[in-house]
Formats: sequence, structure tokens, C-alpha cells
Amino acid sequence: MKKLTVAWPWLAAITSGLLYTGCFAPFNFTWLCWIALTPLIAAVWLSGKELRHRWFHNLALGYVTGLTFFWTAFFWLTTVTVLGWFLLAFYMAIYLALWAWFCGLVQPREVRTEPGPTKWEQMLAQARTTAASPRSPWIRSTNNLLLAFLLAAAWVTQEWLRGWVFSGFGWNGL
Repeated sequence: MKKLTVAWPWLAAITSGLLYTGCFAPFNFTWLCWIALTPLIAAVWLSGKELRHRWFHNLALGYVTGLTFFWTAFFWLTTVTVLGWFLLAFYMAIYLALWAWFCGLVQPREVRTEPGPTKWEQMLAQARTTAASPRSPWIRSTNNLLLAFLLAAAWVTQEWLRGWVFSGFGWNGL
């Protein structure tokens, strides 16, 4: 079970990269654009809470997603240059890593309460495990809309930078 808890974020990052690849030719499953990044966001937000350098963990998850995507989406470049394909993926994955880091930076956080709950409050909390906490950051729709706007704006910004910085490489943008 411990191995699964360690492996699931990395498998989610790889899955996200593969789903992202499915959006483009030769697969052309354009509907995947709406869900391709969901496993990565889940891995960033739900894993690594106990890690000291969580920001680095988020960068690494995004980097793995980027490597998976660029190695699979641009595999046709191997007919021209294998080394170029390999190195291009290492460079382009940096952009997804930065976006994943930003996702971790703006993730909703629980509001901290008083020092500690009483025994009665603990029992009540255990009884209400199925309901969302009244202090949960997911309750207010304005928080969710702001978060969606920030992540979408960050994604558009990273794709724009990817298309312009260092002569640009704007292929396969969502």
C-alpha cells in the first residue's frame, strides 16, 4: 500500500501527459483537452503534503508530464534527429513544470482553526466525514471561479511564452 501512495502521483503525471498527447494528431481526440490536465492537478493538490520541499515535488510532477507529452507528441522528429527530439522534450517540459508549480502555489488550503478540537468535536467531525467542512475552501463558488481563472490564465501565459521565447515553439497548444 505504501508503494501505491508513493507511485500514484507519478502515474497520474504520466497519464496526464498521455491524455495531452491524445488531443493532437494522429489521435485527434479533441475532447481530451477538457480533462487532460486533471490527473496532474490532482497529483499536485493531493500528494506530497508531508514533503518538506513540496514545491520541488510539484515541479517534478509537471516536468514528468511535459516529458511524457513532448516525447510522445513529437516522436516523428526522430526521423530527423534523435538527439534533437530528446533534448527538445527536456527543454519544453520546463514550461509544464512551471505551470504545475503555479498550481501548487494557488491550491486551496484549509482554514486553520483554534489550537485543537475537544474530544466531543473530534467525534462530531468523525461522524460528518461525508459532508464538506463549513470552512472548506471548495464551498464558495467565487473561490473556485477565481482558481479556474488563475489556472487558465497561467496556462495561456505559459503557452504564449513557449511560442515566443528563444524563437518559439508553439506547436500543439491547447
